[in-house]
Amino acid sequence: MQKTFTKFVLFLITAVLFTGCLEVNTTIHLNKDGSGTLEESVLMSSQVVQMISAFASSFDSTAADTNQFSLFKEDQLIADTSKYGSGVKYISGKEVKEDSREGYNVVYSFNNINDLRINQNPNSKIDMEGVEFEEDSAHEFLHFDFSPGETALLTIKMPSMKDQDVSNEVPSQDTASSNTEGMDELLKLMKDMRIALTLDVKGQITQTNASYVNGSSITLFDINFNDLLDNPEKLKMFKQQNPKNLEEIKKIVENLPGVKVELNNPVSIRFE
Repeated sequence: MQKTFTKFVLFLITAVLFTGCLEVNTTIHLNKDGSGTLEESVLMSSQVVQMISAFASSFDSTAADTNQFSLFKEDQLIADTSKYGSGVKYISGKEVKEDSREGYNVVYSFNNINDLRINQNPNSKIDMEGVEFEEDSAHEFLHFDFSPGETALLTIKMPSMKDQDVSNEVPSQDTASSNTEGMDELLKLMKDMRIALTLDVKGQITQTNASYVNGSSITLFDINFNDLLDNPEKLKMFKQQNPKNLEEIKKIVENLPGVKVELNNPVSIRFE
């Protein structure tokens, strides 16, 4: 009974997050010596922030005011430096409120991009007191290999579905039906969600196999889930194929307007 209740609570949390118009934009600014800064912007619907506030307070009977919840918690952002790897320092953070959304901007510095850990799991960006999510999987992180020099070289190993454990068990008809229904519900919850990661090098890119290059800026991924939801053909493929690896995902998302996903792995960038 307790296990079922826990799963139900986690489902509610996930539902709130995905229906919250959550937008996470991350930019890595890289210098030629391997140091740099990490900027992150997290925004969510103000209405949903209020919902989360009320929901989170139910886990803390000592909370005097449910309106005290805020996505911007400087103490937590400072503590989060350890999540981004060794040599990372907190530089600044500020609360952001615009139109009907709110959230925060934060800037960290790092000494060596080889030690930087980047995880784009949106759950990791929301701190709810009294609620703990499962520990982040190592498969969700990007890995960097940087070599300085007159012409610097950065190699990025992107997370791959092939790295994850996939069961070979054939699902029963009832399980398959349940999974399809779950997929439909999940897609509904993804409306207005966007996640983006950009690399900005301080110099001129001389050679790269990256797919989305604009001057000294490279987009590793920029996914607006509305683009998938608005494309019936791709949406049908996504649900039917239930992609398990990079090649299957590539067949589905390639040429989808508005979606940028780097499919070369690893990605190499030379700049001077």
